[in-house]
Amino acid sequence: MWSTIKESFEKFQQLLEEDAENNEEEELGIPSLELCSALLLSQLVNSVASALRIKPKNIFLWSDSMIKLTWISASQISGSSVANRVREIQRLTYTARWNHIKFEDNSVELISRGVQPSKLKEATLWWSGSTWLRFSSENWPLTTRVVLEIIPEERTMKTKSFVASNIQFQNYSLWYRFTGTTAYIFRFSYNIKTRSKGKEKRSGNLTTEEIQQATIYWYQEGVLRIGGRLRHSSRSYDKKHPILFPKQHHITKLIAKYLHISNLHIDPQALLTITRQRYWPLSGKNLCKKIVHSCIVCFKAKPNFQSPLMSQLSSARITPSRSFNNTGIDFCGPVYIRQSTNKRTCKVKTYIVVFVCMAVKAVHLNLVSDLSTNAFTAALKRFIARRGHQKQGEPWSNVSTRSYQVTFHPSKCPSYRWLLGGMCEIVFKEP
Repeated sequence: MWSTIKESFEKFQQLLEEDAENNEEEELGIPSLELCSALLLSQLVNSVASALRIKPKNIFLWSDSMIKLTWISASQISGSSVANRVREIQRLTYTARWNHIKFEDNSVELISRGVQPSKLKEATLWWSGSTWLRFSSENWPLTTRVVLEIIPEERTMKTKSFVASNIQFQNYSLWYRFTGTTAYIFRFSYNIKTRSKGKEKRSGNLTTEEIQQATIYWYQEGVLRIGGRLRHSSRSYDKKHPILFPKQHHITKLIAKYLHISNLHIDPQALLTITRQRYWPLSGKNLCKKIVHSCIVCFKAKPNFQSPLMSQLSSARITPSRSFNNTGIDFCGPVYIRQSTNKRTCKVKTYIVVFVCMAVKAVHLNLVSDLSTNAFTAALKRFIARRGHQKQGEPWSNVSTRSYQVTFHPSKCPSYRWLLGGMCEIVFKEP
C-alpha cells in the first residue's frame, strides 16, 4: 500500500505496507484467491486509514484481475464464500475507487512470482511504485476495463413467466379493478426483470400506459372484428372494425357496466351507441337494457311511484239506459273556420261543445261561436231538439249555467274523475 503526500508543491511516495497474495490458504480457485487478496487489502486500508491522524482525501485500489473487479462491482453473486467476501469488501471500501492496473505496473507480482532478495533491494517498482503515481490522477495512464459477458459465480435470477389469462375474472364485478389487477401483475414482472439490471423500479399509482397495456392484453390477439365498408374512413382502426364480443361472457358485462358508470349512468340506447364505438357485443341492445335495469344508482334516481287506487264507477255509467239520458258536457277548441267559401274571408274563432253519453259513450258535437252562456244555452237547446228530453237523471257537466239545472264538476277535482272518468278527454285532446 502506497501513500502519496503533497508537500511544498512536491509529491513524495513511500511504501507503508505491501499485501502479497498468499496461495497457501484453503484450496480455492485462482479467482477466489484473487478475491481473498482483495479482502485483505480492504482490511489493511481500513485499519491504516483509521490509524492515520490525517484523513486521506482519496483512496485508490488497484488490481490486475478483471474477474475480481467484476465481482466487487456486481450486485448479485451466488455462492456463500464469494458472496460473503464481496459483501465485506463493498462495506469496507465503499468510499474507495477500484481500478485496473497492467501486469507490468503491479508491484505485488514481484513477490507472488518470486524474486531474489538482492534484486528486491534494487527494485524501484517495489519500493517506490510506478512512476506515474507521482502525478495527478488526470495524468495516469488509461486502462481499458474489459466487461465480461460471463461472470463466474454470478447469481442468475430464475423467474417463471406468469400467465395473466389464469386470473379468475369471474371474481371481479368491476372492469377497472380487473384491469388494475392485471396492471399490477405486469408491474411486478417488470420490477423482477429489471432489478438485476440496475434500473429504477416502478412504484406508486398506476399510470395510464400501464392500464392501457393491461386492457389491450386481453384482446390483442385472436379476436374477431366487424368487417364493414369503412376501410377508407379517417376514423381509428378500433372504430372502423369494433371487436366482437359474445353476449354471455363475463368480460362483456364488465365492459358494458364500466361504460355505463363512466358515462354518468346513461340510458340503454346511449350506452349501446357508446359501446359500439369500440366493441360490438352480440345482442347488445338486450345487454345494455339488463345493465341499466340492474344498476342500483339508476334505480334510486328513477323510482317508480305507486299509482293511487282507482275509485268505483258511478251508477250512471254502469246502469243501462237510453242514449244521452245521462250526459257529460265539455268544451274543446278553439277552432278557426271561414264564414263563406271565399278564400279571402277572415277566419273566425269558434268552439265545440261535446256531449258524451255516460252509458254507451255516444258523442254529439255542436259548434258555438264563443264560451258565453248564451252560446251554450243555444247549443243545449239544439242538443235537446235533436236527442229529446231527459226522462231521468240529470246532465253531468263541468260547465255552469243559470238557465238549466246542472251539476258543475271542475276538471281537476276527484269527483269529476269519479263521475266522468275522463270520458270527455278521450274524445279530444285538451289544448
